[in-house]
Amino acid sequence: MRRLAAWVALLILGIGMGCGESWAVDNSGTAGALFLRLGQGPRYASMGGASVALSGGAASVFWNAAGLSDLHKRSVWFSDTEYIAGIRIMSLAYAQTVHRLGGTVALSVLSLSSGSMKVTTVDEVDGVGSGETFSWSDVAVGVSYARDLTDRFSVGGTVKYIREGIGSISAIGYSGNAQGVAFDFGTLYHTGFRSLRFGVSATNFGPSLTFGGNYTDSYYVGSYHVSEQKTPGDYDLPLMFQAGIAYDPLMTSSQKLTVAMDFTHPNDAPERLHLGTEYIIRRVLTLRAGKAINWEGRGPFFGVGLNLPNRIGTGLNVDYAFTGVEGLEDVHQVSIAYSW
Repeated sequence: MRRLAAWVALLILGIGMGCGESWAVDNSGTAGALFLRLGQGPRYASMGGASVALSGGAASVFWNAAGLSDLHKRSVWFSDTEYIAGIRIMSLAYAQTVHRLGGTVALSVLSLSSGSMKVTTVDEVDGVGSGETFSWSDVAVGVSYARDLTDRFSVGGTVKYIREGIGSISAIGYSGNAQGVAFDFGTLYHTGFRSLRFGVSATNFGPSLTFGGNYTDSYYVGSYHVSEQKTPGDYDLPLMFQAGIAYDPLMTSSQKLTVAMDFTHPNDAPERLHLGTEYIIRRVLTLRAGKAINWEGRGPFFGVGLNLPNRIGTGLNVDYAFTGVEGLEDVHQVSIAYSW
């Protein structure tokens, strides 16, 4: 079993290293379905994205499915994000241990809605004259499974169906969608040195997507107006390799301090370093803060959480996170989780 654990870890590391060669060139703006990469959950956001070595109940499916293996109850989690430019993101996850399967199973849904946007054309660049609007929507539905391979090493994975859709736009004669399947893989290793743990994940691994149908492309060449039928091209999924560590330098019956650090390697953006800290007071109040290095225009990151346990072992968690975005609206995330 230990040999199998080592092979799984090496496989995920190999994915990251192998992709690193193809990512050495500047691929900025080449990936699509970017809603899959938007960090889900106030804990993730308030710690600056440092999360891959942390267990987080049902919410673990959104950063490292291997973290589900530390769940020994049923857990349901819901998050609502007020994103930039009126975009709204909602995510839901349910997880429970299934002894017959020897691990934990989870179901998850992630959705994004752009709201109403003005249609712009070559003649109506501000979208005012036509009066037409359209909307964009994304959804991903996932099934996850995680289990312990040893008393220190766990693995997890997710398979998810992805769909992106564009509302009807009569100005270009188009209404279509793209759909496909993606996979996430993750590991979590408790080193045995006090509370030090190490996590690795590869997310959004899968074939490229393509929008169906044709659209009318209109443009000017000098004074001549040209219109031609075109077919949308394909685009890569936002593949990302992530490795991180977490440690609890302070842990008593009344307080706990956790520090975490992640290195992320996207396929269409520069590598980033994420630093986060979490301080829990009397298992009730949680304070969080984080920092991201080489993540342009993002920060500060901070948040707060409230845990309301009861005598029969169930618990209600409410969390909030704030993320500053330079030049745009700040991002606010709220989540509620219940375990029993």
